[in-house]
Amino acid sequence: MLRKRNIISIILFWIILIVLYEMISRVFSVNDSPSQMNVQGFFMEPKDSLDVLMIGSSEVYSDYSPAIAWEKYGYTSYDLSMGAAPANLYKDMIKKGLERQNPKLIVISLNGYLHGSSDFENPVQLHRWIDNVPYIYGRKDSVDSLLQGKGQGQFYFNMAFSHVNWKQPISLVKNTLERSIMTINKQSYLKGFCTVSRSDKGMQVGELQNINFDSGCEEALREILVYLQAQNIENVLFVRFPHQRKFENPEAIDKIGSIISEYGYDILNLNDKSQELGIDVPSDYSDAEHLNINGMEKMTEYLGKYIIHKYDVSSGKSTKDIVKWNKCVKKTKEMVSSVREDMKGGICRLYYEASIYWEPKIQK
Repeated sequence: MLRKRNIISIILFWIILIVLYEMISRVFSVNDSPSQMNVQGFFMEPKDSLDVLMIGSSEVYSDYSPAIAWEKYGYTSYDLSMGAAPANLYKDMIKKGLERQNPKLIVISLNGYLHGSSDFENPVQLHRWIDNVPYIYGRKDSVDSLLQGKGQGQFYFNMAFSHVNWKQPISLVKNTLERSIMTINKQSYLKGFCTVSRSDKGMQVGELQNINFDSGCEEALREILVYLQAQNIENVLFVRFPHQRKFENPEAIDKIGSIISEYGYDILNLNDKSQELGIDVPSDYSDAEHLNINGMEKMTEYLGKYIIHKYDVSSGKSTKDIVKWNKCVKKTKEMVSSVREDMKGGICRLYYEASIYWEPKIQK
């Protein structure tokens, strides 16, 4: 009897230890708060509640507002996006998205395919995604598919990577509170949207961008296209969002487009289409690569119209869902109003989900 009690005590001890370790790890895992809240907020969305899934990097969450798209066009969407997300993450992001949702359309940013594959094994980028995938929704699968046996330990015991954050106690407490409040609210009100209260000075207007679509990027693109076909996903739209710089080697984007078309999917290149969208360069940008709220509203309107005219994304929503999404519209508009006031006063702040809870600090 005593031996049985000892065994139970030992098992309970290790369970408690593991739970405490995971809790401490979550507190210390601060890696780009906006991206962190975007990913975690996605997994709070009710199952099969999204009509459109937006995948990509920061240009997705800065250039497109799901709440405004809902208000204008009546479809639900989410910006499942992270800052500087490399293209090799896209497949796992979509896979996790499809495990939770049954979207009528997947929109994928082309940005990750244009900067080469040198960041594919960057631990910062990998942690930015993997650390925020809940274990119950397949973090182990993400580790296995993205690491393929190399350096997996730090993603299960990520204190090895994030322990240095103890030097920033205020950030740790703030980040923990942000995530806790979002958990209590049971949703992300902004649905991944993030912006900066700034107008760009146009320093890069007239400059050219070289597209680095190397073999690693092509492999990642073809892999995701094969995966989408295998999942019988019919509606996929690859989008290049508006930018200030034109392409130095536009033939590279043509090659990307031909590969996408080869698999029967669509591409929309808006890189040089600011004027067509009514976007003023540079005042509707926050920097050379991201739109501010003025540009975002125009881009959301353009893309929303494009989506509803080309794809059947409409679906019936319950009264409860409508009330919930209308609350998101209200919260988003309140934040947009604050951003406008800052821009009038020349004040620069980063606005994201946490900005609903308290005023963001002024950036220099």
